[in-house]
Amino acid sequence: MSLHPLIVGILILFLTGCSLQKSAGVRYQEKFDFGSVRAYSFLPRDSAANEEQNISDVMRNNIELALEQVLDDSGFHYTEARQSDLVVAYHLVQGKSHGPFQIGVNHQALKRYNLGVKYCEYCLKSGSDPGSRKLRRLDVGTLILDLLDPDNQRSVWRSIYPVKIKAEDNSRKVQEKIQTAIALMLAQYPGKSA
Repeated sequence: MSLHPLIVGILILFLTGCSLQKSAGVRYQEKFDFGSVRAYSFLPRDSAANEEQNISDVMRNNIELALEQVLDDSGFHYTEARQSDLVVAYHLVQGKSHGPFQIGVNHQALKRYNLGVKYCEYCLKSGSDPGSRKLRRLDVGTLILDLLDPDNQRSVWRSIYPVKIKAEDNSRKVQEKIQTAIALMLAQYPGKSA
């Protein structure tokens, strides 16, 4: 009996399993007119929703650059907050610090972010499996992306994707992971394919 076909089969299974990308969880408010959106702005870094998010300026810049690239490639354009059709907000789920270690999800920071973007799970009923556990299960390293109605600063669209940045990832790898996550998240934007 030759082991060669067995080994090749295991390698193919392993490689295809590693190359499969997870889909992003998305839910949104159906009555919002996503098709009329042309311009976006970012939630200011000093807003209440961003107050508790303890990430570096480099990480914020990586996330915002990836968002700009995907949104601009999708036909949207960046503008001042008072002229935007949507406000983009994001939250990278962090762990609670215990000495030099991160343990568990920092639920307090997440709760303050949700209050800051006026997130209402019940209000966002449409999307890809809006009741799925994918939209509820948040691990450290999960990226949350919200699109807010600029009139009331309330989330009308939310997507969640596990970015899973590792300590050994170099800056290029971090940017690739963020870019991939955001592209997968915004690919499910209603009214216009991202």
